[in-house]
Amino acid sequence: ALGEQSVQSWGLRAALLVRQQDLPGLEALYESLVAEAGSQPDAAQRLLLGKIAQYLLRPEQALAWYRAVANGPERGEAQLRAIGVLHHMGRSQQALQAARALQDDVLMDREIRRDAYLAEAELHGLLRDPRNQLQALTRALAAFPGEAALLYARGLYWEQQDDVVRAEADLQALLVWLSENAKDVGR
Repeated sequence: ALGEQSVQSWGLRAALLVRQQDLPGLEALYESLVAEAGSQPDAAQRLLLGKIAQYLLRPEQALAWYRAVANGPERGEAQLRAIGVLHHMGRSQQALQAARALQDDVLMDREIRRDAYLAEAELHGLLRDPRNQLQALTRALAAFPGEAALLYARGLYWEQQDDVVRAEADLQALLVWLSENAKDVGR
C-alpha cells in the first residue's frame, strides 16, 4: 500500500485481501479506490472496482461499474461479468438478453463472443432449461465450429442428459482438436 499505486498493484492488494478473507480490508481498499479514481476512472479501474464490488456482494455497484466500461480491452470481460451479476440479482432474462447482445457484437473479440454463448448455456442450465441450453451450445458451435471449449461444454451437457454416445462423440472431437492444436496449446 506504500508508494505509487496502479491498477495492477491495487488488483494484487485486492487478491491478497480476498485470499486472507479480510473483508474489512477489502472494503477499505474499495472505498479508497473509489475516492482515488475520482469522477473519471479509466476502463481498467472500473473493471477492478466492479470485481471488488461483486466480491463484496454489492451487485448494484458491480453492475454500474461493469456497465461503465465503455471501451478498451476490459469492455468484453466487464460485459461478461455483468451477465453473471444480473443473474445473481434475479434478473435472468436481462442476463440472457445481455449474453445474446454480446454474441452479436461483431466488434467484440472472438473469445468474448464465444464465452457469451457459454454464459448463455450456463444460465439456461441454472434455470433448468435444458432445451434452450442445448440450443445455445448448438448456435455457438455453428458460429465457432470445432471450438474446444464449446465441444467440452456440449459434451458435459450430453453427459448430464445421460446421452453417453453423444457425450463421447463431442469429447472425441475435443481430443482430435487438442491433438491437432497441441503445438499452439503449449505456447
